[in-house]
Amino acid sequence: MATVLIELTNRCNLNCRHCFDQRHGGDDEIRPPILEKVIRHAGDHGFDTIVFTGGEPTLHRSFPQIVRDVYAAGYRFGFVSNGQNFLTVYPQIRPFLDRLETITFSLDGATPDSHARLRGDGTFTNLMKAISVCVAKDL
Repeated sequence: MATVLIELTNRCNLNCRHCFDQRHGGDDEIRPPILEKVIRHAGDHGFDTIVFTGGEPTLHRSFPQIVRDVYAAGYRFGFVSNGQNFLTVYPQIRPFLDRLETITFSLDGATPDSHARLRGDGTFTNLMKAISVCVAKDL
């Protein structure tokens, strides 16, 4: 499996302590022509999987459409997420799960308190809900 990793956006819905200089506090997104070119040509160079990161990639204004485009182009896909809006994203990606390669959730502690010290109050519970959906749906 050869994978292309694409930072879709540097926007994030958290303000983590370990994020240097608010790196993910911007509002930039990958320009559509660049993304379209990668999707169109990655397979020509031996890539079969596209994984999205960010900031929080699920915050990209076109995230559901991007997943559809990647799927239509025949790629497997995945994404790295803090899980905070996964319950909203899941129904949007559900039709494409047969090519979902990976979801990597950012977990920064084994308890709500240890995770919250880096990610913020309430984030552990939201993340556990996201993980529970994945377990229940056998993802």
